[in-house]
Amino acid sequence: MATRNIRDVLPVILPDILPTILPTEPPTTWISTLKGEKGNPGDPGLPGIPGQNGYTPVKGIDYFDGNPGIPGSDANVTLHESTFNHLNIHAPGSDNQDLSGLQPKETGKGLSTNDYSTLEQTKLAGLNNYVHPVSHSPSIITQDVSNRFVSDIEKETWGGKQNALGFTPEPANVNIQTHVISAHAPSNAVALSTVKADSEIADAISKRHSNSLDHSNSLDHSNSLDHSHSNKATLDSVQEALTTVLKTNYDTGYTHSQVAHAPSNAQKNSDITKAEIEAKLIGDISTHTHGGVSSNFITILKTGTTANSTVNLADCADLTFVATANKTYLIEVFLIWDSSATTVGIKATLSASAAITTLAGHFITDAAAGTPDSSSFNASDTVTTTSASAFTAGNMGKIYAILVNSSSSNTIKVRFAAETTGTITIKAGSVLRYTLLN
Repeated sequence: MATRNIRDVLPVILPDILPTILPTEPPTTWISTLKGEKGNPGDPGLPGIPGQNGYTPVKGIDYFDGNPGIPGSDANVTLHESTFNHLNIHAPGSDNQDLSGLQPKETGKGLSTNDYSTLEQTKLAGLNNYVHPVSHSPSIITQDVSNRFVSDIEKETWGGKQNALGFTPEPANVNIQTHVISAHAPSNAVALSTVKADSEIADAISKRHSNSLDHSNSLDHSNSLDHSHSNKATLDSVQEALTTVLKTNYDTGYTHSQVAHAPSNAQKNSDITKAEIEAKLIGDISTHTHGGVSSNFITILKTGTTANSTVNLADCADLTFVATANKTYLIEVFLIWDSSATTVGIKATLSASAAITTLAGHFITDAAAGTPDSSSFNASDTVTTTSASAFTAGNMGKIYAILVNSSSSNTIKVRFAAETTGTITIKAGSVLRYTLLN
């Protein structure tokens, strides 16, 4: 008889069974109905439909034989029995055995681990105490730049080079100390043959005296015929042999000494400053004059910007010059500046690095567009100020001043600051110009 799946049967029987087991009222009626008394047993249900005959699976269609397994090995069984004597401890048919001879298993070790092999046992049995050898073969020694072996061939090569240089070793029976302390020629001495080969010396030798007075008797170097020199004292003080190199150097030095030289206190051109040149280009010259008031202003142009965010005077870079002692100057300064706000005015003045006779000046600008604002000063570093700036950018003011310098040179500088809390920035394009009046 074939077997039927329950999922195939339910759709067939449910339509007939459900009406008989479920009430016809909607779910809301079930919930609201009170539980009543237990009813009478229902009538027996109708007999079910006979089931289908069971299904016998077919080999090759419904199921298949598995692949044969890998053949087993007797090694583990044999090792297990030989190592733990399993058959002796658990003899067949015995329930109560003495387990005192059982070896506990150690963590990390397998049942067939051989921790100590026969090979290791044999190797250990053959060891002896180490004895350091008395000597070593040269081949095992490491050499470096400070420690090297020298072979017989190398020593023979060096000896051959020594012989080629013409050096004769001292005999074994000579007192080396006596040789060392005996007099020797200087290391830079020139051979006599080289000296005689010099053309001037050879000429002198050819002109030597030819009579008995020639460097050969008691009269030599002792009478009027003996050579005399005006620089004898200098020659007598010479302690070093005159070598070819020294002679060349002496000749070069003498030739150089005959050339015109600048005075010992001369100043290099590269060390002369612009201020020094300007200080020299004053006064009267036979062909013209620099004196008197003229249009010959020296102009200094400011090339960068200089900012001051304090009310304390600071140097304005570029706008400075050196005034010569006892001279009088007419000075003009044209300042261009930016202000952090129109409510921030500018302080401006001139300063001198040393004492002056007179420094009087006047500063004028606008506190607002079309509203002039000015002040004056009569000493070095005396502040003149304005209450405001006409613009935040592109303001301009002018300083007029007369400097009567004292007896010392002076460095004159333009100085400035903010009139109140804020920042004043002197711009590139500002100008300092001056002219000498006497």
